[in-house]
Amino acid sequence: MAVVNTNANASIAQNALARNERAMNTAMERLSTGQRINSASDDAAGLAIGSRMTSQIRGLETGIRNANDAISMINTADGALIEVTNMLQRMRELALQASNGTTTSDDRSYLSAEYANLLSEIDRIAENTQWNGMNILNHTTDASSQFAYQVGANGGQTIQVQFGDLTDTASGVFAEIKASHNAIAATTTASAITQGTSAVVVSTRPLPP
Repeated sequence: MAVVNTNANASIAQNALARNERAMNTAMERLSTGQRINSASDDAAGLAIGSRMTSQIRGLETGIRNANDAISMINTADGALIEVTNMLQRMRELALQASNGTTTSDDRSYLSAEYANLLSEIDRIAENTQWNGMNILNHTTDASSQFAYQVGANGGQTIQVQFGDLTDTASGVFAEIKASHNAIAATTTASAITQGTSAVVVSTRPLPP
């Protein structure tokens, strides 16, 4: 007759030892990683929720970096536009000075030369203002110079910014300024030059939003 020898106390002790060892390993893993959930066996539902939250956090971090890039691009354009605004103000001053009846023909020729140089400089700024290798003020990037910045963690969470075209070839942007420059260069009467001054005022309209 077969005889089976068992030691219940030893089996209980062995199971308790194995259980305590697993608990100790889990505690050590949590201490080393600083995370309560390290695998699906710790908390399957919690792991799934944590994974989604981690994905959102990383997406938001990327959105923040994208937003900072957008701010940098806008600051670049803003700096160029400030310079252009200053030049337009100076061009208006020149036109007003040329319209004065005490201004001689020689004076107007000097004023006209400075006016032309300012117009050329505005065009140069528009052609050469770049961010990350992209022209942002002359529409060479795309048809409308409109940029979409991904600032959220999910698709479609974007902000769009459209820059104006400052080149003198843009339809209507500098047409009036050029006409006024021609009036200053070719005319010696104060009344005709005043018409050019009015054109300068029209040309300083704000860029489209």
